[in-house]
Amino acid sequence: MYHACTKIKNVTKQLLQYIVIALLLSGCQTTAEKKADNVAMTAQQIDYEFALGLLHDNKLSTAATKLSELIRNYPAMTGAYVNLALLNIRDNKLEDAESLLSKALSINPDYAAAHNYMGIIYRNKGLFGKAEASYKKSLELDPAYGIANLNLAILYDVYLDQGQLALGYYKRYQQLSMSKDDTVDKWVIELERRLQQQS
Repeated sequence: MYHACTKIKNVTKQLLQYIVIALLLSGCQTTAEKKADNVAMTAQQIDYEFALGLLHDNKLSTAATKLSELIRNYPAMTGAYVNLALLNIRDNKLEDAESLLSKALSINPDYAAAHNYMGIIYRNKGLFGKAEASYKKSLELDPAYGIANLNLAILYDVYLDQGQLALGYYKRYQQLSMSKDDTVDKWVIELERRLQQQS
C-alpha cells in the first residue's frame, strides 16, 4: 500500500511536468506543420502562436483567456480545445477538460493527443477501463507517442496491478524518449524486481 501511495504522488508530480512539456510540444508541432506547408501565417495561426507563447512563458491565466477567445473565433481549431483542456486538467477541473476534449474529438476523431488526455481524465476519475481504451486508441493512431506509452504503463503498474504489461510500455516509452528519464528508469528496475519475486 505504501508503495502504491508513494508512487501515485510521484506519478501525479511527474504527469504535471509532462503536461507542461505537452503544452510546449503542441507549439513545436504547429511550427513543424507550418514549415512543411511552407505557407504564410494566417491571422488564426498568429493568434494560436501567441497563445502558445503565453503557455511557454507560464502566463497560464492569460493563455486560458486567449485560448477561449480562439475557440470562439475559430470553432474548428482543435489545438485550442486540447491546450485549454490541459490547463483544466492541471487545475483539476476534470469536467471542463472532458467537455473540451470531447469537442476536439468530435471535430477530429483521429487526434491522438486528445485521446491520451481523455485517458488521464478517466484515470483521475477512477474509470480505469475507459482510461485504458483511450490510451490504446491514442497509440493505435500514433504508436510512437511516448507519453501515451508512459500513461498506459502507469495505469497497468499502479492502478491495475498488471506489471508485465506495464513493463513493456515503460520500455517502449524509454526507447522513444529523446532524453534519459531517471524516474522511469527507477520504476522499471523496481518493477522488474517485483516481477522476479512474484515468479
